[in-house]
Order: sequence, then C-alpha cells, then structure tokens
Amino acid sequence: MSNEITNLFNIPTLSVEVDSIWLFKHNMGNNYYNSSILVKMIAIDCFYKKNDYGFNWYNKMQLKRVKDNPMIPKYMAYHENEFRDLIKSFEENGFDSKKPIILNKDFYIVDGTHRLALALYMGIKRISIKIDEKSYYLQSKDFSINWFKNNEMAYVEKEVIKKYNEVLKGELDE
Repeated sequence: MSNEITNLFNIPTLSVEVDSIWLFKHNMGNNYYNSSILVKMIAIDCFYKKNDYGFNWYNKMQLKRVKDNPMIPKYMAYHENEFRDLIKSFEENGFDSKKPIILNKDFYIVDGTHRLALALYMGIKRISIKIDEKSYYLQSKDFSINWFKNNEMAYVEKEVIKKYNEVLKGELDE
C-alpha cells in the first residue's frame, strides 16, 4: 500500500488537494490534538495587531516543540521572522501548491502546520497535500492542550478553544 500511495503522489502533473477545514478537523481530532495550529493563528492575530501576546506564545511554543522533537530542525526554535515573511507571502501569493503539506499514511500533518494555519486564516478553501516514502510511516507529534499544560503553557487553553470555535464557525475575518 505504501508504494501505491507514494507513487501516486510522484506523478509529475498530479496535484492532490483537500479541503483546508477537513484537514484541520482531522488533525485536531476530539482532543485538540494539534493545538499548535491554533497558537500559530493567534500569532497571526498578533501580526495583524489583534492581540499583543501571540508571538510571545508562538516563540515559547516553538522553543519547547524543537527541544522535544528531534524531527524539527533546531533553527525552527527561532522562527518568528520566517513566519512573518510567510504571512506576507500568503498575503501576496496565497497558498503555493508547489509546496504541499506533507502528511503521513493516516493523513496527519508531518510538515506544514504554519501553512495550514495561514490557509485557514486567509479563507483558502483547498490546499495541496503530499505523502512520500519518508513521511508515510512518521508519527504526528501530539501538541494537544495537554501538551501545553505539561509544558507550562496552560494559559493558552481558553484562547486556543476560542480560536478553534472561530475556525469552525468561519469567523476568522471578523
């Protein structure tokens, strides 16, 4: 099965897209499994001056995520400027389908939560995805609310749940 799926994604002219909201809901599960997406959206709010704490939360989260996960390159711990540049790029160009979100065999995100957060934030309905041989068997890391609590960031819970509900209701642009 692995070879069949990864071969499908290797067809040069093939672009596989999914609904952004479906991918989000799937990766959140019933326990806010990938709350890091929501903290990134709170940082985007900070970029647009809707709060003054989003990038502080984002930076603290990134430091802890990188420390805990050997899969994340160490330079990602200090990624705020790159994230700001990505926000500007999305403003100008939208989602770049040539840089798909990388998933594992269970359709959990291995790489691309920043881009999914931006796609949702900017109302981009469909995004490109890819599963390759390298990502097929990788496990997605748990960044649920419990992860935040265990990493001395329990204070994000209320805003994360609020942002989650905003996403589901389509209220991000208000």
